[in-house]
Amino acid sequence: MRIFSLLVLLTVFLTGCTSDRADNDGSTTEWYHQPGYVVAKEHNKILVVRSSSKQALEQKTIKEILDNVRPNAIWVTAKHKSDLKRIAVGDQVRFKIDGGIDHSSPSQAASNKIIKIT
Repeated sequence: MRIFSLLVLLTVFLTGCTSDRADNDGSTTEWYHQPGYVVAKEHNKILVVRSSSKQALEQKTIKEILDNVRPNAIWVTAKHKSDLKRIAVGDQVRFKIDGGIDHSSPSQAASNKIIKIT
């Protein structure tokens, strides 16, 4: 009986820890904040979102973009302001998260290296 109870508990735990929800773009894969498109830039941070293309983001407001990509958006604060000098809204970027991620909406994290891809 103990083994059966343990198996039931383990099954419930594992089922609760998995996610097969589809994102708005139909993707069921988890996004690890890499790469992404810059949709906003403020002082020493950029708002990066997951998107299939730059064209999918054009001519939309920030609110529309965030509604479409939720929860795949993150504010990245640059530890080195020089990283942001060559980055503009619309650029595709990669970055290394330094420390933890605040899972607000959108998420927030700090980065010690942000690289422009395109």
